[in-house]
Amino acid sequence: MDLFQSYSYSWSHSLANLDRRRHTIARAFFLVPAARSENRPVPCELCHAEAEPSQGVHRLLAGETLFRCRLQKLLFSIVLAIAGVSGCSHHDKDRLDHSRPATVVRSDLQAVETDLVKESMSQRHMGLPWLITVFATDSATGQSAAMAAFREVARLNKVLSDYDSEAELFQLSDKTNLPHYVPSHVFVSEDLFQVLRLSIDFHSKTRAAFDPTVGPLTTLWRQSRRSGRMPVPEKLSAALESVGVDAIVLDAHQKSVLLTKPKMRLDFGGIGVGYAIDRAMDVLRHHGIRSAMIEASGDIAVSLPPPGQNAWRIAIAPLNPKEPSQEAILLVNAAITTSGDAFQAAEIDGIRYSHIVDPRTGLGTRGPTAVTVIAKDCTTADALATALTVLGHTEAVEVLPDFEDVSARFVWMDGGNVNHFESLHWPQSVPFNQP
Repeated sequence: MDLFQSYSYSWSHSLANLDRRRHTIARAFFLVPAARSENRPVPCELCHAEAEPSQGVHRLLAGETLFRCRLQKLLFSIVLAIAGVSGCSHHDKDRLDHSRPATVVRSDLQAVETDLVKESMSQRHMGLPWLITVFATDSATGQSAAMAAFREVARLNKVLSDYDSEAELFQLSDKTNLPHYVPSHVFVSEDLFQVLRLSIDFHSKTRAAFDPTVGPLTTLWRQSRRSGRMPVPEKLSAALESVGVDAIVLDAHQKSVLLTKPKMRLDFGGIGVGYAIDRAMDVLRHHGIRSAMIEASGDIAVSLPPPGQNAWRIAIAPLNPKEPSQEAILLVNAAITTSGDAFQAAEIDGIRYSHIVDPRTGLGTRGPTAVTVIAKDCTTADALATALTVLGHTEAVEVLPDFEDVSARFVWMDGGNVNHFESLHWPQSVPFNQP
């Protein structure tokens, strides 16, 4: 994911204004009492609140529910007291009972107040459309919290961007391009140090499939995608020489970084957005927001569910983004990220390649493919979605046990057939019904 700052914002009480040029989007349905008998989600019949669908591997619809209507809210409260359930149909509840990971909705979670106001706000950061949806005690509180979260994202872009020449990461890498570069320790911010530390950890646990030093290779592969020709062997070898986490030396005591190779380019495209989402969610919690969703391209994080609901309903689209979604999963206090080549692929010599580069070879991964990861935090989901795309499902099952409360789903094309593989603890899906 390209990281650079270019944003604008607009207030909205729906998602109809969300930029459609996203890689993957979410679609969260707030189930209402009327849906119980029909076993499907419906918009509020009294408020007539609905939202325009958006395109992508995930799709998001966040509409007002019948719980904002006093009569329906009262009736449903009685149902909750008797049945001891909230926010999903009986069919979905049965499915949830079989979902194993802690990141999937649990019946023992504390309920969110039902008398809350929903606020949605969109801005563009890190070259991507972002959407923050919150439920707050009043409109002003929700708007203030969302604005504070976006300010945190903008701040982190000035730290983690490899495009903005004024960003801390860019300047750290740029030092290695000086003539007669002499390695020396550079003091860095807490955020940059932590992302580097996490990146090195992901590298060691994914058999080098995740590598924050992949910058020279992504630059070269981007040129190949545009030209339709494979990289020149000499240039590929030179780029590979500048890659490797062994060239990063961290000093935790001084919070400093030493880059030992010349012409390095650090690239947080596989982790930066996820990290920013997690920090933005921290800001929302600090502002007293308990129920929220943050979505940026294919990265999504949710906290407690909307008022009166049991979970956020996230629909997973098929490998072909033109086909309708058929299934969804239910999440609470979790993150989900999809990585694939649905919108960024190139065909070279009759082979389809993704924009995602294997740092071990310097070439893009072969497709079509899509990998979806569920984790407790978006930093992990983001990094692993990239790494598992590189590894493929065969190797992925061998590294996933090293990560707690993580599950993954793989979809790929082979011989004209669409294949699926789901790791241990992948939640059982529920039907995704278009409204």
